[in-house]
Amino acid sequence: LVRAIRSEGLQLFSFESIDKDVVFWKISASLDTLRDIADKLLYNMPFNRQSYANVGQQVPLDLDGQGIYAYGAFKKNHAEDYHDFTSIDQIRLVLLELQSIVDIDDLLDQGIIARWFPAAKYEEMMKLHSEWVSFQCMSPRSWFPRGKDAD
Repeated sequence: LVRAIRSEGLQLFSFESIDKDVVFWKISASLDTLRDIADKLLYNMPFNRQSYANVGQQVPLDLDGQGIYAYGAFKKNHAEDYHDFTSIDQIRLVLLELQSIVDIDDLLDQGIIARWFPAAKYEEMMKLHSEWVSFQCMSPRSWFPRGKDAD
């Protein structure tokens, strides 16, 4: 299984749980491998501002002034014409490539793996936590209206 995953250009890192009773695998891909996968799958990606300029066009704008970019099948030899892969794109591309190698449901059914999930980026989660809300500081009493606020 490890050889099959790595033979497709995916990177595999493994580490044990604190109790050493579970082994975790992190499967990822380099930018070049992501581009290969996207090209092979004709993955739809938004064109970037420079690609519009290259053909003498301006990016259409919505009512809020945000760009509305056309999408097209990714071509590795024109990678500079597309927006960068988002975290979601990266997860989808790695998952699609993994599914082309193995049947994840069969691995679960056979007990070869216990679970699988796309992992969040720690730095982004910490930023969200610090900027949005800190649940540690929330009191359950604040969830309900006080007597005089209920009226």
